[in-house]
Amino acid sequence: MLGTAVDSTDGLLLALKQTYPNLHVVTVDLEWLFRDLPTNNLFSSGQWVDSTWPAKSLSNMVRLAVVWHYGGFYADFDTVCLRPTEHLRNVVGSQSAEYVNNAIFHFDRHHPFVHQNMERQNMNFNGALLNVNGVNIMSNTAKMACNTSNFDELVAQGRGLCQGFRVLPQSAFYPVSWENWRDIFRSGAGPNLMKELNSSFVLHAWNVFSAANPVRVGTRTLYDLVSSAYCPITKRRVVDEARVWDSLY
Repeated sequence: MLGTAVDSTDGLLLALKQTYPNLHVVTVDLEWLFRDLPTNNLFSSGQWVDSTWPAKSLSNMVRLAVVWHYGGFYADFDTVCLRPTEHLRNVVGSQSAEYVNNAIFHFDRHHPFVHQNMERQNMNFNGALLNVNGVNIMSNTAKMACNTSNFDELVAQGRGLCQGFRVLPQSAFYPVSWENWRDIFRSGAGPNLMKELNSSFVLHAWNVFSAANPVRVGTRTLYDLVSSAYCPITKRRVVDEARVWDSLY
């Protein structure tokens, strides 16, 4: 968490920690995190504070810095994990022929691709545009490392392996494209769409577009079904507290 303290009295957090003893919620010292990294000047300058999306700008920097220090699997909050990912190492996922996305990835500690991304962030930061500092940075860095301009062709040709990492097909992390995000919340569409997730590790819900979209329990949307199957504690808690879900019952 980027806050200075974690509220451990939250009912959902307590329920999750009781069920999953390996879950740890921690705060981070940002000055220590960026010290000696290529993005230290960007962080210290405060340019990200004055950007159109300061929280998004900081998040784009923090995720790379944390994975650089510790290694591991990063995923945005607007995702649902569908199957184990422990065997995925040094991977990014394509979201289209032109882009890989920085919403979900794994890299070992001190992986050079992560360092290259931080260098590009520091050089090319643009506070006025949403995707420049995240998706675009990672896509351009991957194109250079993979010597390609088309990720679909790269994956189809079996050349997803680049300089020390692999580009996974769109089905791995982004089975529903951002253009079709409404399908995730379309009433009655869930059962058919579930069949298309057989090769997917994660469902990304595209919160930047879907944040204001109501989730109605019992309407057999894709999100309704996957949350019941893979996030039962969270779903039960928020339904009981009427915090997030609009119930038909």
